[in-house]
Amino acid sequence: MSEFYQKNVLITGAAHGIGKLMAEMAADLGANLIISDVNAAGLEATAAELRRKGVKVYPYAFDISDREAVYATAERIKQEVGRVDILINNAGIVFTGEILSLPDDKHRKQVEVNLMGTLWMLKAFVPDMVKRNDGHIVNVASSAGMLAIPGMGIYSATKHALMGLNEALRHELYNCGAKNIKVTVVCPYMIKTGMFAGMKTPFYQPPLTPEAMARGVIQGVLKNRYVVGKPFTVFLPPIVKALFPPIVMDTILRLSGLNKSVYYCEGFHK
Repeated sequence: MSEFYQKNVLITGAAHGIGKLMAEMAADLGANLIISDVNAAGLEATAAELRRKGVKVYPYAFDISDREAVYATAERIKQEVGRVDILINNAGIVFTGEILSLPDDKHRKQVEVNLMGTLWMLKAFVPDMVKRNDGHIVNVASSAGMLAIPGMGIYSATKHALMGLNEALRHELYNCGAKNIKVTVVCPYMIKTGMFAGMKTPFYQPPLTPEAMARGVIQGVLKNRYVVGKPFTVFLPPIVKALFPPIVMDTILRLSGLNKSVYYCEGFHK
């Protein structure tokens, strides 16, 4: 079991949403918090809230897609705070729109943040975990990493890639003898936040609340789970795709309305 008490927990994307909620929940379990976000003002506001509760919190504003900024900040954290015991790669970005219509810069930014940003964070902090053979890594992917959704194709592609990166990392840590480092990947269904505002979901599957997802991640760390998926239905598409021809999954998407649910998102690029 990975404990939070007196552990240094680094959470990216912690200025708002589930990142902020996870920080609050980790603090309630006695963690010392290292929080980061590209939104400096929001990050400071979160830090101030946590400090009023008597929590040790260290905010660092930087863009995880900037490799040099990640590496430089990692050195600052090691000098000013110390080692990172639990790393939660939560920061992510999505631009909705069809693959051929979305501007190139929005494609690139999603890859730089969701995939490369996570990679830079891993390379900055995991080697120290390997040296002491201790730590816990959490990579927040998405149910879109199990089933590609039209209207957010590049986002889905980055989350598929993140699933592969997470799995390879877990095996490589085992192979190098760092068997005490735990690795968890998180695959949530659509969360009721601003990222997917306006998205139409099937009547039988309402959006997750941020609180439920944040709680699921914290529990996943406490129980050393390899995969945290909410709700359980996120595990069904890979099974259907493995057992049946593509027309079956295609039909399910069309009948459920998921094939065009993202098209209703606010800011969908026509």
